[in-house]
Amino acid sequence: MTAVTARSCWEDSAALVAAFEWDWQQVHVVEISDFLMRRAAQLAAAAHLRSLDALHLAAAEAVREADLLFATGTAASGGLPRCWD
Repeated sequence: MTAVTARSCWEDSAALVAAFEWDWQQVHVVEISDFLMRRAAQLAAAAHLRSLDALHLAAAEAVREADLLFATGTAASGGLPRCWD
């Protein structure tokens, strides 16, 4: 993904929009369903994840792409990344 600073937002908004559009094409959008919410709750409890991290992990499970890597930093891990693949 493209790194954008607050300063660059004001200096070149057209480049910012273009960078966002390129990044968005790389994203797989997963609809939040009742099943996904329940799975996220299970993951949060089992792995001590924050709610949004659990939702992202449940969505990653739903996609199940072979080259997908999910990483998060949580207080339970001392802020260090925890990865699932």
